[in-house]
Amino acid sequence: MSVISLQDVTKIFGKGEASTMALDDVSLDVDKGEFVAIMGPSGSGKSTLMNVIGLLDRPTAGEYLLDGEDTSKVKGKARARIRREKIGFIFQSFNLLSRISAVENVSLPLVYKGASHVERLEKAAKLMEHVGLGDRQYYMPNQLSGGQAQRVAVARALINEPSIVLADEPTGNLDSVASDNIMQLLKEIHNEGNTIIMITHNPDLAKQSDRIITMVDGRIDSDKKVTKKPGSKLKAKSKKGRTK
Repeated sequence: MSVISLQDVTKIFGKGEASTMALDDVSLDVDKGEFVAIMGPSGSGKSTLMNVIGLLDRPTAGEYLLDGEDTSKVKGKARARIRREKIGFIFQSFNLLSRISAVENVSLPLVYKGASHVERLEKAAKLMEHVGLGDRQYYMPNQLSGGQAQRVAVARALINEPSIVLADEPTGNLDSVASDNIMQLLKEIHNEGNTIIMITHNPDLAKQSDRIITMVDGRIDSDKKVTKKPGSKLKAKSKKGRTK
């Protein structure tokens, strides 16, 4: 069953002669548990598609079903609740708050669920351990490397136990070692049953997904399953190796 289903989705920004068509009649189905990579040049519509899927933007036309529910009929607080409960976001720029510790950054989404301060920190601490940063819970963001900061962002995305994880260039600001560590984490999350959609410019990273979608000028130009060679499955590294 498709957890994400878009039919003839169009997104236009602006009006009249100043308008820009970011998505042009896009139809897409993503099954539960798939790992999908989205590629394409800048301005091809990748991030707009991600924002529509993540309920951050509404399509100008077309239909978007999330878990079979027509999202056009979901308004205001209900829309925010679905986004909070079902979707985790990982961004290229980390988006950590500089004045609070790593573990407090991870715990922030739980504030909106009404969890107590102790409950939030306990759950966040467990996730920090899960991403290999148990010994850096009370480091400030400026005391972390780029790879460590991104792993904090991954933990924060998982704190509400979402079924869908949207990653927009999650390795874009990282070196090759840190990028590999983040991909290891995403594979682990995927192996636990999560649906993952990742934007990337790196074809080697895209090949580690199940499926590669290429966008051009707001349209899906190609949609191909990834054929993995025997023995090429990415293996998870030990948490001790995730320090960069």
